[in-house]
Amino acid sequence: MSVRTKAAAAAAVLALAGGAALTTTPASADASAGAVTGGGGWYDDWYDEGTVSSSAYSHSNLAAMWQGILWADSVYEQNGTPTDLSDIDCRFGANTTYSTKRWQSRYGLTADGKVGPNTFKKAASRVFVSSWNGSTGTFWYEGRTASGARTGKNVGFRRVTGGYWQMYNQGEWKTVYYRTANFNHCS
Repeated sequence: MSVRTKAAAAAAVLALAGGAALTTTPASADASAGAVTGGGGWYDDWYDEGTVSSSAYSHSNLAAMWQGILWADSVYEQNGTPTDLSDIDCRFGANTTYSTKRWQSRYGLTADGKVGPNTFKKAASRVFVSSWNGSTGTFWYEGRTASGARTGKNVGFRRVTGGYWQMYNQGEWKTVYYRTANFNHCS
């Protein structure tokens, strides 16, 4: 990625963040925390998250987070079209399961339709830092097609006080909760 492209992407994520103040306090990550969390370095925060699927945390901001990744990567859904913004509904149903299997196959993972540690770890490899102070920061997930070409679609994230991860989607920042679906566009 060129310096110009990185700078433009970083500026876009920062603009989305609205200059939010970020402070420190690390946390440990796992489903028992109730949200996607991390402590220390940011790069491995998603490695030990709980599994999200049609039978686990299926109506949640965590489901929306995963759907955002499917959207950014233009993964095809059941109707043969790429995942679009309206598919980010916080409900991990049959369509998200189908698209998840396609995403997992794309990256040589077991295509079980469940987003567990291996799937999160692979997705985390495409999260880039925009700003980082050692405990909080802003990031973006860079969307890519199956051939590896950039889609031009990115998902904004930030890690805030307490180590909680938030996602920017359709005009709002929300904490990535396991048991809550509170984005305005969630059904």
